[in-house]
Amino acid sequence: MIRFESVTKRFDDSPPAVEALDLEIPDGELTVLVGPSGCGKTTSLRMINRLEDPTSGRILMNGSDIMGQDRIQLRRGIGYVMQTSGLFPHRRIGANIATVPRLLGWPRERIDRRVEELAELVGLTPDLLDRFPHELSGGQQQRVGVARALAADPPLMLMDEPFAAVDPIVRTHLQDELVRLQQRLGKTVVFVTHDIDEAIKLGDRIAVFRNGGRIAQYASPTELLASPADDFVVGFLGRDRELRRLALIDVADVAVEDAPVVTPGDSAQAAREIARRHGRDWVIVVGEDRRVHGWLALDALTGAAVADAVTTAFRYTVSEGDSLRAAVNAMVASTIGIAPRLDSEERLQGVLTQASLNRVLA
Repeated sequence: MIRFESVTKRFDDSPPAVEALDLEIPDGELTVLVGPSGCGKTTSLRMINRLEDPTSGRILMNGSDIMGQDRIQLRRGIGYVMQTSGLFPHRRIGANIATVPRLLGWPRERIDRRVEELAELVGLTPDLLDRFPHELSGGQQQRVGVARALAADPPLMLMDEPFAAVDPIVRTHLQDELVRLQQRLGKTVVFVTHDIDEAIKLGDRIAVFRNGGRIAQYASPTELLASPADDFVVGFLGRDRELRRLALIDVADVAVEDAPVVTPGDSAQAAREIARRHGRDWVIVVGEDRRVHGWLALDALTGAAVADAVTTAFRYTVSEGDSLRAAVNAMVASTIGIAPRLDSEERLQGVLTQASLNRVLA
């Protein structure tokens, strides 16, 4: 959808903010521009909708040079979400969302239907539409910003650090909502952030900018983490990049290991034998339906039956949709260093261990 061809941007006589940028952004994907402050990522984003014009080079959208298009019409066909929501403080939420459709001359009934549809899509209750921006939380205002950007159903959305101003809990929730929306709508999204974790979580592709407005590497999150291009990328990814790789792998894609499993009705002797066969000094206790009750250390089996001992519950379990990073968290929280994996009915499928992770990373 978008192609930068040797694009350079200078401000006055300063060194280039962006220099000889070549970048192709595919249709229907979420592309993240990430890098340290002052590296040119926001300037690159702003050139797409001509908030800044390139000093040299070309930016093509669907094969057409954007410099040959009317600036206002170009912007009305692009959704734009900024760090602060940028809502009109004197307009109610419904009117804010309706801004672009109204400028495009949509009929009132169509606008009202679109506002209601988008409010539901981004998780805003109908009663919020009659409020003013100052009456909403930061997270709610950002949802309104996303809804407004989607209002005219643009094929392209630009998002400039849209979640940076909210607290970490709200930010995580907004990121999850954006992933859900992108899976449903399939928009072309260009997203700017300085947070590599956010980039990895959201991006289909990531362009890592180095200072001076040059791209150090442009790759999928998996390729970026597995094969950094140079020391700059390695340093930007940080020492825990292997943990970040785990965040990209679903626990459902990893083979589970068998575990010593018993029921409350089993004898203590049977439980010890099962643990011995698995080379463990603990057992997992499940019901007849394979739902997990918890685990027992063998030295806790002082009575005749498993039911006579006190079972310790697992703090965390994992299931399809969770990442291996979540599995690591479950292992760390577990005294016995495992992550039970459950199916959609919350029945035990098996366990993930350090060996499971080692096989994946290898």
